[in-house]
Amino acid sequence: MPNDSEIQQLIEKSRRLETTLEEETRLLEWLHADPKNIAVLASSCDLESVLKKCADYENLNTEKAEQELWQRWLRQRGG
Repeated sequence: MPNDSEIQQLIEKSRRLETTLEEETRLLEWLHADPKNIAVLASSCDLESVLKKCADYENLNTEKAEQELWQRWLRQRGG
């Protein structure tokens, strides 16, 4: 069974989608080994950061972003 430090590294790698199949299997085995481990995983997630990103996307002015993107593209093309 992986130690605490190894679990934390696996969680971080999994969040960045950088784990191998073997690492994901070890993480899942750890999760299923004890119901408390699910709480540990949930508490390691930065929920506030996730919610802020969601709010930022909801407040995104897509028209303005599209215009800015178009202007950058034109400048890069020399237009």
